[in-house]
Amino acid sequence: MGNQQEKPTQPIVKQQQQQQHQQQQQQSKKSNEVQNQYQIAYTKTFNTYQSENKINVSHIPIENQQLAIQFKQFVQSIFKTDTLSLQQYLDLCDILTKAPDYNVKYLNKMRPVELMFKFMGYSENDSIANEVCLSVLNILFTMIKSGQAAKYLMNRIYDDSLDSNQRVGYVCNKVNSIMPLVGDYIEAFWVNIFSSNQIQSKQPKPLIKQSSKIIDDEIFTVLSTQTHFCTEMTQLYNNQSSGTSFNRLAWNILGYGGPTLILIYLDKKLNNLPIIFGAYNPNPWSDGLKFQGDSGCYLFSISPSFRTYCTTGNGQNYAYLNTKNIDRSKYKVGLGFGGNSEHTSFRLWIDDEIENRSKVASEDDTYQPGYIAGEIEGSIGIVFIEVWGLGGKQALIQQDKYRQERMEELERMRKVDKKQFFSGFDQAMFFEKTFAHRDQVREEIEKD
Repeated sequence: MGNQQEKPTQPIVKQQQQQQHQQQQQQSKKSNEVQNQYQIAYTKTFNTYQSENKINVSHIPIENQQLAIQFKQFVQSIFKTDTLSLQQYLDLCDILTKAPDYNVKYLNKMRPVELMFKFMGYSENDSIANEVCLSVLNILFTMIKSGQAAKYLMNRIYDDSLDSNQRVGYVCNKVNSIMPLVGDYIEAFWVNIFSSNQIQSKQPKPLIKQSSKIIDDEIFTVLSTQTHFCTEMTQLYNNQSSGTSFNRLAWNILGYGGPTLILIYLDKKLNNLPIIFGAYNPNPWSDGLKFQGDSGCYLFSISPSFRTYCTTGNGQNYAYLNTKNIDRSKYKVGLGFGGNSEHTSFRLWIDDEIENRSKVASEDDTYQPGYIAGEIEGSIGIVFIEVWGLGGKQALIQQDKYRQERMEELERMRKVDKKQFFSGFDQAMFFEKTFAHRDQVREEIEKD
């Protein structure tokens, strides 16, 4: 009886399995069809761009028809046409990353540069010809700023030594790691152009009030794409107005409670471009005989090419600042980054004699290897040096407090020295009037 009841269920189970298998096949087929449609659409889009340098909005694949209509209306409201040039097309990619109402699901949280490549038919793992990659990057950076700034940034992203093709994902990751503020920067650019209420601008460029001998519009643009920038830059020191005394430099940065950016402009040029480089310390400086800082410190070159040299994890000689001149000591007076623990060499060294005895090196254990000052190794001739504070008003308040405490400490030391001076002499060596004068001064000190 048990066997007779079980037999009818076997064909039913088999039939259910077949139906389930057919459904899976249909879903897979549908998925493949959708994927093929996207691939065909992307290919058509890119082929259109290749042949005509024009892209029709209707070629961009969007599943939801209502959303597709809204999308087309959105494009026409901005560009007054649905046939876009490559420049307009790439501009549109950046607008979409900052307009959530028009984002379709495969655009959500997509990086601006990745979106550009996506609309051109490339996925993250695809290879892209160097000339196409360069054209996309060039348009991107020209949108940010024309001139040398675009060249500096292109230099940093694109490496001529690589093969004729680059992987799209590699390029996207490199852009975002080197310029994490690039999306916000482009967003602000388009807000200024269109004054659109649909896009909320964060305006990432920091406010800079003081004049600079080093920072022009191009340099400022490059610096503004970095993570360490905040709402305001404060000039703590420059050798033109403050003089080349190292003690003055140290006094102006000690106690400042925030990150600092050091910029250096040399007396030489490379390829007819100025040599500009520097260093970044995310921590407040302290005066001492030991290395300080952490792995957030890094060195960088701006001109003639933009490069950053981060910490390697192999060394911990991040930063150094010493104002104490100790006779016959290995501890030098100056400011440095990297180098060896014996304090005999540094990757970047700003000497007590700033203009004449400062030095650079191309490698050490703490920072990534490479030239930070053009192709110079050894002594450098500094024309301009500036230190900028990035910690805002609170960092300046902390510095004022530090200076007040330091002045009070020096005053206490001065009084102690006076007391020790007068208590240490043999009274028999002086005349009576001298003793009287000493007692009078002692009374004044005790009153203080």
